[in-house]
Amino acid sequence: MIFRKVIPEKTLVSFPIQDLKVGVRLPFDVYIKEGGLIVHFLTKGSLFTVLARDEISKRSITEGYILEQYKDKLWDYLQKKELPYELQLERPEIFREYLNKKVKLLPIDKTLLSNDTPPTFTIFKAKKMDFIPIYQPEKDSLLPPLDDKEGDLLISCDDSDGYIDYVEGLNIKKAIQDKDIRLLLFREQIKSSLKALFDNPKQPHLIPRIIQQTNDIVSLLVENKDIFYEGLFKRISDYYSYVHSINVAILSIRLAIEIGLKISQIENLAIGAILHDIGKSAISQEIVNKQGRLSSGEYKIFRMHVTEGEKLLREYENIHEDSITAVLQHHEKLSGRGYPFRLTGSEIKLFSRIISIVDSYDAMTTNRPYRPANTTFMALSIISREKGDFDPDILRLFVRILGRA
Repeated sequence: MIFRKVIPEKTLVSFPIQDLKVGVRLPFDVYIKEGGLIVHFLTKGSLFTVLARDEISKRSITEGYILEQYKDKLWDYLQKKELPYELQLERPEIFREYLNKKVKLLPIDKTLLSNDTPPTFTIFKAKKMDFIPIYQPEKDSLLPPLDDKEGDLLISCDDSDGYIDYVEGLNIKKAIQDKDIRLLLFREQIKSSLKALFDNPKQPHLIPRIIQQTNDIVSLLVENKDIFYEGLFKRISDYYSYVHSINVAILSIRLAIEIGLKISQIENLAIGAILHDIGKSAISQEIVNKQGRLSSGEYKIFRMHVTEGEKLLREYENIHEDSITAVLQHHEKLSGRGYPFRLTGSEIKLFSRIISIVDSYDAMTTNRPYRPANTTFMALSIISREKGDFDPDILRLFVRILGRA
């Protein structure tokens, strides 16, 4: 059974859900009635988009609910006009400019920063379709307050080595005693390496470093599996292929531990998970990052990322065959409706079955400029409705793991 956040109806106020404003951030959580229960649907602070509106229409949802304490905010919200932000997303030239800026930046974890030792690099904050400098060492002596949940923090890719040196120097002593800090450091280290590889996959010298960094994460989680729950919750809200890959790897490792795989198997699974989308670096980024639905021709090109990923991994040394197979098969479905080979049942290997579930879940629960993230409940509901596509035993185990978190 999929766990869900259920709210007593008597504590809620209802409103016509079609009155939600496209392009306006929600000042409250939104709930809907599903299966006779009131369940969480949209998250406070997320942007309500055209795609979210279309999903509501497709599912014939007519009534939304908010907590009674937000009743006054609902009235203020309903008086607002829809903003032109969503219209910007539908203009390719503006979205292309946004992507060109984004690819030059690296998202960072704000919890590893400190005014005890102010950074020596500029820090940007993501705001709608732009990235605004909020700290410049030549102008600012202290970091601004960083408790605002809206907007990722980023640095220039040119500053990535300096950032890693900074967070290691600041947190290395804490990491010896605090395993949560150690996991965060490992994440930042491998994030920087993956970013460089995704930008240019023809860098085989990066592979030994990525394998070692991945194995460090495996060892830490195998020895201290409870820290997984801290590592699970995203500290980066927008979608980046390399951050998605880290999330998929951590979730896959945790599933493998629960299944009882040997550490050597978990390491091979983790490499397949961390590199499962490396083939996207060989696909046009306008297709990979397109807002909204791909055309049939674009989708055919997009699906090539699995075979392109296999080609790249075969060019690298010391990648196990099981890891390569996981990359090639991670979009196959037990029903035979997947790609690239429409494999069925036992033709799909265990690693691929694990990554398939985790990949779908993480992609759905990450914000995109054109749609808000799904809640955990909503993502698992969608995955579970795809009857026969995913391994039911692994899915049940995955739900149980997330339920503990």
